[in-house]
Amino acid sequence: MDKNLAEDLIKRLKSKGADQCDVMFLKSQSISSSQRLGKLEKNEYSTSYEVGIRCIIGKKQSIISSSNLKKKIF
Repeated sequence: MDKNLAEDLIKRLKSKGADQCDVMFLKSQSISSSQRLGKLEKNEYSTSYEVGIRCIIGKKQSIISSSNLKKKIF
């Protein structure tokens, strides 16, 4: 996860009028194993990343999340 991306997002949110904002990055890892006839058939590993953003302006709040972490979409 990129600390600079979080800082950039917070700066952009504040420049757009955010009174408060949170940026959270999540990383999930999983392992899946399968057996056939008592023997290990395969192991699969996966990793996923996600960003969550909460923005408060006045009394209004918005919360979004995305698994697309390309900087240009933010």
